[in-house]
Amino acid sequence: MSELVVPATRGIGEFELAKKLEECGKWISTAVCCACHTRHWVGFQRCKSKWCVPCNAVKTKIWLSKLLPVIDEKIKAGYACSHLSLTLRDFELGELEKMVKALNHAWETMTHGNGNRARWNEWILGGVRNLEVKIGQGSNGWHAHLHILLIHKKGRFYDWIRHEWENASGLAVGTTAKVGSVHIRGINTKTDGLKGIIECVKYPVKPEPELWKNETALSEAVTVLHGLRQTTAFGCLRDLVKIVETENEVDVKSVVDFVCQYCGCTEATLEKLLFAQVVQNGLKIVDIESRFQ
Repeated sequence: MSELVVPATRGIGEFELAKKLEECGKWISTAVCCACHTRHWVGFQRCKSKWCVPCNAVKTKIWLSKLLPVIDEKIKAGYACSHLSLTLRDFELGELEKMVKALNHAWETMTHGNGNRARWNEWILGGVRNLEVKIGQGSNGWHAHLHILLIHKKGRFYDWIRHEWENASGLAVGTTAKVGSVHIRGINTKTDGLKGIIECVKYPVKPEPELWKNETALSEAVTVLHGLRQTTAFGCLRDLVKIVETENEVDVKSVVDFVCQYCGCTEATLEKLLFAQVVQNGLKIVDIESRFQ
């Protein structure tokens, strides 16, 4: 995707973003054993941008590592988990900013407005919500929607959520027409959990040519989504956001507890290298997971 993403961001005048994306992964850090001089992988420089596909893949893996144990624990405790998708269908708002505001307004109304807070809190323990943005296939218009991973009490509450979302989405766009659609799927196995989590915490912006080859749409998306946190957590999962963000910020691990797997030396020096140099010179670097006790 970098062949498409970097030129696209330059094309709309976002030169700082283009440089940030281009530099992502360019530098790596290694720990060089002071005794045998074996190089050990420490980490690589990441841009952590929502527009970067590799960085979003890393963040998704962090979310998976944090969420799967919680889901497993809650299911064993007798609760249920579901993947909820909320959209604004059959209604063309045109501007992305209007669509994002309408989705967020409808969400707030469904969960906290019109006396819903008490019932929502009665049923829902917590969850993770992700705003996903893409260009709709066929329509070439914006398609923004919410993916939500819910941990909740067992029981059928689909009809209630569907009714409230339809009302809330209509109010958000100022119409009495049915514009909101709901899809809910239960998470009953580890495979279901993996699919549900990935859907709810994956890239917030679809890495598709329909967007990246459309300078007008891309410029609008960058303007609207800049600084907007698209993945949030609530209820019993609220604290996970900070944990994930903190872990995602770490590029280079400490060499304080370094142990060389070849000679057992506990001293090393950090050395920053261009990834291209590593490939060109055929440098051997030992995998990260085996060097710490």
